[in-house]
Amino acid sequence: MAKTPELVTVAEWKKAKPLTLKDPGLDKKLAEWEKVKKEVTATPRIAGFASCAAALKEVVTMSKTVQAACNKVLHKDAIVFLGGYTAAVAKAAQGLQKLGEDYSKKVAAWSKKRVDCLAGMKKHETDGKELTVKFESTKKTCEKSKGHPKFGPAGIALAQGMIKDINKFKEKAKDTMDIVRIDDPATRIHVDDRDQKYIDMFTQSIQIQSILEGNTISYLGYLDTYIKENKK
Repeated sequence: MAKTPELVTVAEWKKAKPLTLKDPGLDKKLAEWEKVKKEVTATPRIAGFASCAAALKEVVTMSKTVQAACNKVLHKDAIVFLGGYTAAVAKAAQGLQKLGEDYSKKVAAWSKKRVDCLAGMKKHETDGKELTVKFESTKKTCEKSKGHPKFGPAGIALAQGMIKDINKFKEKAKDTMDIVRIDDPATRIHVDDRDQKYIDMFTQSIQIQSILEGNTISYLGYLDTYIKENKK
């Protein structure tokens, strides 16, 4: 058998445990550790990493309890083996810490995307007001040019240019929303770790986009009709 634990598993401990030693619960603590480790490895989440850390701590505590119950003559090898759990658990915790740090970065990136998205949509909201002013000015000119032999073509050209500006604006807004909407493995996190504050930010971004989209649909509808009715 191994002189000290390497795998920190139930199977490893069963091989090392003397037949004459009654286990007060180390096997159960190891089983719990293996269970939560498997769960967090398959589906990372902040609470899962906390459970793993707690489970490892209990393994060390129980190993010391078992060690104290050993007979110094009959269980010499087991005493040495049990004494190795502190180092073995520390090594296991290092790997877990790296996994946890990587996951924490994903959580931070998930949150940042929603911050960036809302900031971008607020900028579009401001730009949308300027777009409205430009559209209203364009609309006035188009109305004045209706049926005018000289200014009619210029009105159509102006309307067509306005349509291009509106479509560019819509595309920029779409790109900003895509920051969150496009699936990214680097920001896939457990639902339990999605802070409501950032969820609300994206909801606000959606609301802004909805208003902007409604405005642009109206503007484009007017411009398309104007062009069709006045183009010769």
